[in-house]
Parts: sequence; structure tokens; C-alpha cells
Amino acid sequence: MECAQMPWTVIYSSVFEEWLESCSESLQNEALAHIELLSMMGVKLPFPHSSKIRGTKLPGMRELRFKHGKSEIRILYIFDPLRQVFLLAGGDKLSSKKWYEKNVPFAEGIFREYLESLKEDGGDM
Repeated sequence: MECAQMPWTVIYSSVFEEWLESCSESLQNEALAHIELLSMMGVKLPFPHSSKIRGTKLPGMRELRFKHGKSEIRILYIFDPLRQVFLLAGGDKLSSKKWYEKNVPFAEGIFREYLESLKEDGGDM
């Protein structure tokens, strides 16, 4: 017998929140629908909805992927030590040829700061 999987808790950085708030209402709604899918499927969310990020120093970093009009939206995320989905940053990959080169190191920094805050808060890591 297979048990129903509990949804993953989704948390997000202030950078992600600012990006999402800057988006059109239709893009926000589509992003939230994909985030809900990620919450329900967690680590089992398959390609083309999710894929690994190459060239990152964080082997667990992934991207949520979808098209919105002519845009190719990417949301960088990682599963944290508390078994939560942490949304790091988002954007339109077509906005810059170097979108990954700029945003992946930025997202890595966000996650490092988050891990440090967990340690400071007494998190057992």
C-alpha cells in the first residue's frame, strides 16, 4: 500500500519575494501553480518541470522551469537541511545570455547566508 505524500514546506528568500512581486499577475499565478506542484512532488518532480543546475558549488541546487508567453522562467531552489524547499531567486533566462552565470553564484550566496543563520539560531547541522 502506498501512503499519500505530505506536501513539502516551501520557504523563500527576500530576493525571490521581490522578484515575484515585480511580476505581472498572470506570471505570479503561473509561478505559484508551479511552486504548488513542487510542494506536492518535492524531490520527485521530474524534468521538464525541474532540472539540476550545472556548474554550481551546491550539488542539490535545482531549477523550476516553465514558459510564460515568450519568457523562459527559472526559479532556483534547493532542499534545505530541515527538509524544506527553499526558493532562492527567479527570473527570465532569456533576459540575459549570462543569466545562469549571474544568478547561480548569487543564489549560492543566499543559501550560504541562510545556513549560517540556521547555525546561529542553534540549528543542528
